[in-house]
Amino acid sequence: MLKTFRGPSFEALLSRAQDDFGPDAVVMQSRTMYDPLGQQSFIMVAGDPRSVAETRETMTGPARGSASRTAFAPRVAGSPRGAPLTIALVGPTGAGKTTTIAKLAAHPKVFGAHKVAMLCIDTYRVGAVEQLRGYAELLQVPLEVIHEPQDAVRARDKLPPHDVLLIDCPGRSPRSGRDNEQALQSLKRLSPDEVHLVLPAGLQPRVARDMFDRSESAGVTHLLASKIDDLPDDWTVFRLAAERELPMRWVADGQEVPSHLRSAEARLLTAMAEQAAHIEERRGVA
Repeated sequence: MLKTFRGPSFEALLSRAQDDFGPDAVVMQSRTMYDPLGQQSFIMVAGDPRSVAETRETMTGPARGSASRTAFAPRVAGSPRGAPLTIALVGPTGAGKTTTIAKLAAHPKVFGAHKVAMLCIDTYRVGAVEQLRGYAELLQVPLEVIHEPQDAVRARDKLPPHDVLLIDCPGRSPRSGRDNEQALQSLKRLSPDEVHLVLPAGLQPRVARDMFDRSESAGVTHLLASKIDDLPDDWTVFRLAAERELPMRWVADGQEVPSHLRSAEARLLTAMAEQAAHIEERRGVA
């Protein structure tokens, strides 16, 4: 069992955790919080060694061809022409998918020396192809554009040998039914290993859940929080990931390519631990 402790003193929280779980209590995660008046407080998630180990195992279990659910650098398997790791980014318009694609392609700690190629399905938004093409030319990464679902495999096969394929998808909107369906058909023909739903900071939890539900048909496997630099204290995407038991790899926190890309592990770990503790608390009340 995990438990969440809140209070004005870290030392007092540690003492309470040891009272509940004994001297071997393990602090899984802690962070500092501030109320609207600037008053400091602390939140700590702790438990017995076995519960903490099991939660961490859940965090780092396998997820669709990758070494870890939260690994900043996913395992790239297969030969350059045999089975490239294929990752697609989906999400609402303006979430930052295209910029995040460029960060992934350029970041030396994500794919390292592996050869990266890009596909663009986003031919509906004005300037989308030009934006991604500009990044591709700057990064010297090959790019092909898909206009119709029947062109998807052909466009992929036109790319030079690569280890990683990154797919930029159009923003999903309830008003763009036909465009959404065309993009979905193209994506399914490419059979991506991972589909990351990119959600920006600042969404209401209800809206974030609705966006996730409307994106499930794309085969979402991960969440990706973007624009965290605008609202660094926003936890909506991380709590949604914990609630829906989805892994997260990356957090995008700015416009700079590639530096504004971070690991999601610490914040997801906190959200998962809080979710587990909340469930246990509800069971206790029941």
